[in-house]
Amino acid sequence: MSWHMVKLYTADIIAVQETHLTIEQEYAFKLYSQNYNIFFSHGTSQATGVFMAIHRNHGLSVVLHQAVNAHIQYLDILYNETNYQIINLYAPTVVDKRKQCYAELKQLIITDSTFVLGDFNSVQAASDRISGKLDGTSKDLSCLIEDTNVVECIHDMMFTFQSLGDPTKQSCLDLILGPKQAMVEVYQYQSWTSLSDHSLVVVHQKMMVDRGPGQWHFPEDALEDDKLMPKISQLLQSELHTDSISMHWEMLKLEI
Repeated sequence: MSWHMVKLYTADIIAVQETHLTIEQEYAFKLYSQNYNIFFSHGTSQATGVFMAIHRNHGLSVVLHQAVNAHIQYLDILYNETNYQIINLYAPTVVDKRKQCYAELKQLIITDSTFVLGDFNSVQAASDRISGKLDGTSKDLSCLIEDTNVVECIHDMMFTFQSLGDPTKQSCLDLILGPKQAMVEVYQYQSWTSLSDHSLVVVHQKMMVDRGPGQWHFPEDALEDDKLMPKISQLLQSELHTDSISMHWEMLKLEI
């Protein structure tokens, strides 16, 4: 799937798996990304690697980026005074390593505003694969979803993977998971090309509703807290971690 095609959607958040980029190529990619801030979790030129792109002009502030390993990364994002955790996953193709990856992912899903985007390299049900076969981690994937209290945001699923060498091999490997209370509409765009064996999945997330400008009020009774006030004073004197004053202020409010 070409980067140009992805950018046509002017999406808020873009998650890409199995990047196969070197550090030098990643740097060049950032220069080409235009309206997006790019966050990489490094793989190699031969395998793995994931990245997320956040649109610079859509009001999303990245508070934290954590590259867990070559298969998992996550962003803590602030949007309209609400915190979201976005996890990008590329699960290994080897069963044992995929089981371990799912276990690591399970430890990361700790909030009711966590979304997981990625290639799980497994299916939950026989109907998710054209051959009707489950695999060695199908049960693990189902347990992961149930234990973390998330749901699939994609309904009436179409196959998202098709083998370039054998078009009869199709399955639903690419999932988007989110909190049960999220109101999500998902539209899938499919385009099998020589560049990728995965289709592009486009999600319209109605949970993030613009609330318009507002004011942040610090509780006055907290001024009498002898332990809290010195810590706030230290935060206010800390150096800027971003070129944006407004983003720095949002990060300070989050820490307070």
